[in-house]
Amino acid sequence: MAKKQENSVYYEPGIIYDLGIMIDDTRIPFYVGETSNAEQRLKDHQRAGKNANESSTLVYRTIKNFDQAGIEWTMKELDQYDIEGPTDLEDEWIMKHLYDGHPLSNMKKGNANWMAERQAAASDMRKREISSYKKYKEVLTQEDADRKHAKWMREKEQVIVLSHERTKREEERKRVIALVAEQQAEKIRQREIDRVKEAERLARTQAQWEADRPAREARIKAETLRLQAEELRKQEQAEERRRVSNALQDQDRSEFRERANKNYADWPEDIREYHQRTEDAEVRVMMSQGMSDEQIQKQLERDKKLHWPPTRSHI
Repeated sequence: MAKKQENSVYYEPGIIYDLGIMIDDTRIPFYVGETSNAEQRLKDHQRAGKNANESSTLVYRTIKNFDQAGIEWTMKELDQYDIEGPTDLEDEWIMKHLYDGHPLSNMKKGNANWMAERQAAASDMRKREISSYKKYKEVLTQEDADRKHAKWMREKEQVIVLSHERTKREEERKRVIALVAEQQAEKIRQREIDRVKEAERLARTQAQWEADRPAREARIKAETLRLQAEELRKQEQAEERRRVSNALQDQDRSEFRERANKNYADWPEDIREYHQRTEDAEVRVMMSQGMSDEQIQKQLERDKKLHWPPTRSHI
């Protein structure tokens, strides 16, 4: 690990290194680090890899997997740093390996997305064909400055445009207000014209109504008289029907009585008196039941047929 000089802001000089394995004739790095004591740092990696467990960092778990599989790994010096420290130089080599497509086991404490962010940056570097991380950051810094300047220019232009737009909107507002006022005045004038026309139409209608009054009243009077005459005729017809009906009923009752008296006259006295009393009682009952005279007569005739010829067995 980088070590600062005693009572100083500067660092002890050291190296940038990587850990890697050989596949055929190609070295495949899997970790990039820095140290001011390469020999001790290698021993630290060996010891930590041997004792690695599930809670160990990815590089030590990777070393343990290689050791258990019998795959040899080595430390290789990549670069040297001076008293300014290793930070920028270490990042440069990390990004160089990622740019070349080598997956690394580097992690950063407190930032779970650190490697994902570096891989995304490496992918963007390949798209831009920029192999230097330092150059890449300079390009991003310049692009950010350009964006900020472009944003400032857009905002400045927008202020100017907004000022012009406000002026145009104010002019448009005044024009619209004048147009609306003109339209409102025209509506008021048209409503007054319509009001005068409606008053004239109502006056003509009223005059025509008054002019038609005699003929209208004559028609109403004639219609009223016709309806009254029709009603009177209907009442007279109804009265005639009732009179004829009553006369027929009276005639039927008279004929019935005459036949009954004639029949009773031939009956023995004791039988005649008995049937007369019975008939009177039956008539009273039927009248209390609301039967009409015609219904009573028919019922009495049926009873006489049932009791004819008379015998004392009925008494």
